[in-house]
Amino acid sequence: MKKTSSNKIKIYAVLAAVVVIGIILLKNRGGSGGDVVEEYHEIKRGDLHISVKEGGSLEAVEEVKIKNMLTGNSKIIYLLPEGSQVKKGDLLVELDATEMMEQIKKLALEVENNKTALVTAKNNLFIDKSTVESEERSAKKDITFAKMDLEKFTKLDKQQQLRNAQTSITEALESYKLVEQRYGWSKKLADKGFETKSQVDRDKLDLNGKAKALETAKSRQKMLQEYDLPKQEAELSSKMGEAEKKLLRVKKQGESKISRAQSEFASQEVKLKLNQERLAEKTEQLKHTKLYAPVAGLILYDRAGRRSRSGPIEQGATISKNRTIMKIPNVAEMKAVLSVPEFHINKVNVGQQASVILDSVSNRRFSGKVSKVSLVPESTSWMDEGEKSYAVEVLIKDDVKGVKPNVSVKTEITIGKLENVLSVPLQALSTSEGQYFCYVKDGGDTVKTKVTIGAMNNSFVEIKEGLNEGDMVLLTQPSD
Repeated sequence: MKKTSSNKIKIYAVLAAVVVIGIILLKNRGGSGGDVVEEYHEIKRGDLHISVKEGGSLEAVEEVKIKNMLTGNSKIIYLLPEGSQVKKGDLLVELDATEMMEQIKKLALEVENNKTALVTAKNNLFIDKSTVESEERSAKKDITFAKMDLEKFTKLDKQQQLRNAQTSITEALESYKLVEQRYGWSKKLADKGFETKSQVDRDKLDLNGKAKALETAKSRQKMLQEYDLPKQEAELSSKMGEAEKKLLRVKKQGESKISRAQSEFASQEVKLKLNQERLAEKTEQLKHTKLYAPVAGLILYDRAGRRSRSGPIEQGATISKNRTIMKIPNVAEMKAVLSVPEFHINKVNVGQQASVILDSVSNRRFSGKVSKVSLVPESTSWMDEGEKSYAVEVLIKDDVKGVKPNVSVKTEITIGKLENVLSVPLQALSTSEGQYFCYVKDGGDTVKTKVTIGAMNNSFVEIKEGLNEGDMVLLTQPSD
């Protein structure tokens, strides 16, 4: 329904224009004071040539495009004049490189700073690894010594201290027994009058001392067994346990320290690599600030389409990335590039014959054929409204030597030929409420007659139903 409505709008527009032109012609014929002379057209059978006529421009089939390869927007500071003949290697365009040079300087400085930071990070990583290894060796040594101290105590020192305590008790007991024996003899001798009382007292005092010494030795043995030795063993076991825990802490702390150092080293490596790549990219792009001719030929500036927001190519203009600046066409083979309205596009197919008239060679008609029909409409700007248009290319088969690209052309694409059909001029057709009518002469009157139309060209439209051969149709609507 949408397509039919669009077609009707097109036909209405064509008919309206034809009516206006017809009225003007009739007024001119009728003069200023006389009646308007009614003109009729006799309907006859004949052949109707159906075609699509559109204007466009001439382009080369093959061309080398010179594009802006720089990121962002770039300003043109030098531009070879359009139409210049160039040799391969000639300078065509120079783009402003001031900002890029500043970026390259900053990136070069950042790269040097990154290199210094990377060396520092590498040295720090080496130092941290060495420090962690030393700390682990020291912690392992502490465990070994603590284990040796514990084994020495449990296997040697503990037994030795117990033996020494027992020896002390034995010696104290033997001393006690000797003194006790001497004291007994002293008492006996004193009772018989052979020993003085003072000697007995001294022996008794000595015996008390030996008794205390024996008790002390026994107490020391008990203290060793119940307190001192278990305490020493516990301290040595605790020391070994702390040494083992210290080794675990040293390992975990070392892993964290090395991980941080490795992360810093990797981070500096990535920063250096990224900045080196950016520097290489900018340095490579710097080469594209001067564009040279890849082939010899005639240079033509790029023409932005009527729907494009891009400005003209000129010195001082700012252009975006991938914008075509100029072209070097191969003029050995040319084509006409047209913009065909959606109303006609379904009629146009690849391989159809066409004729092309160049504005610069208006006295000659060149033959061609449709070589390409776009499947999608041309892009439009947000301001454009109405029917879409499609790009169509017509390959020119004749030699167009000496003609430069970009000249305007008028192209007629042959859609088909209707044989032995009835047709009327477009100005004889009128519309009302979506239907088509012609005014047919009937004696002295004209009768409004409904018709069914078919294909049309720029001048005539096929009549399928409603009229007969020999009918006279009014070329303009009658005045009320």
